[in-house]
Amino acid sequence: MQILLTTILCKSGLSTHVWDLADSLTARGITVSIGLQTISDVNYEKYGPWLERINHLPYFFYKTNDELLYRTAQLQPNLVHAHSPLVFSSSVHAAIRSSVPLIITLHSPFPLEKWYPLTLLTARWIIAVGPIQKESVPSYSSKTVVIPNGIDLTRYQPKSSVPNSHLKLCWFGRVHGAAAEGITHLNQALHLVRRSGTALSAYFVGSGPDAAKDAFINIGWLNDPVSFLQETQVTFGHGRSLREAMACGSIGYLLGAGYGGRVTEEFIRTYQHLDAFPQYKLAPAEPELLAAHILELIDHPEMIPHLQKEARQMALQYFDLEDMTDSILSLYSETISRS
Repeated sequence: MQILLTTILCKSGLSTHVWDLADSLTARGITVSIGLQTISDVNYEKYGPWLERINHLPYFFYKTNDELLYRTAQLQPNLVHAHSPLVFSSSVHAAIRSSVPLIITLHSPFPLEKWYPLTLLTARWIIAVGPIQKESVPSYSSKTVVIPNGIDLTRYQPKSSVPNSHLKLCWFGRVHGAAAEGITHLNQALHLVRRSGTALSAYFVGSGPDAAKDAFINIGWLNDPVSFLQETQVTFGHGRSLREAMACGSIGYLLGAGYGGRVTEEFIRTYQHLDAFPQYKLAPAEPELLAAHILELIDHPEMIPHLQKEARQMALQYFDLEDMTDSILSLYSETISRS
């Protein structure tokens, strides 16, 4: 079986999703290639370290639909799997012209029925990483399946021993628009905590151009965040980034366009997601409440190791990459057998 995965060149959880899937498929004997769409020549100073994780895999860059079609003709994959709306047009073009089936994954709840009707019509299967992503394509519910994000739990795992010190927390992830409002509220909460005379370290890891973040040490996107997450006791965020942090033993707090509080097993079982998009209508992210939750951990440090172990345990039970790969590979096999 040969699979062509397509996505954009971007530092985000979308990319690490594709990297993990490609590694997992390769480990099972599947031949995988990755097509990365760009709008300009690749800045290797910026992206070189980011791409080191997939240096062992065949990948290529392309700018136009015809360039991807040419690569598809060379590779002759059994299936094209597209992971970003920005590559839907090129992936549909390559799949139709090459007579290869197409599967797409929806990572965000965009109005795709309006924006990409041909893509949705062409796709044999639509994978949604959460319930609200599935609800964004109601006309295609019969061929849409929810497969939650899986994390490489061997790569993302806790450090054997982390020195005890004052609380270290972070925001982790790439957000914009309404989902970035939570960062601003967390920023306000950090100011409230510090006014009480409490010491803590707060880092901003990722991207949130619309949000205030003067209370954070802003370190931007890390090419390899694992060691940082292993040393961070608390992480605020949503989506795949929050799953990666919890897998490293960081206590997760769901924050974005609204606030879901500390992630618990009951929340995961009930809602089947870790997203904070506006469509989920989470409770308002009030700075006073965020500050109270941070101070609770500071005032009761004995809770932290127990909650960190719980975070890792939830990752082991609900975020396993191999479970995600099993489900996706089943769709691949079914699709190829019918082609």
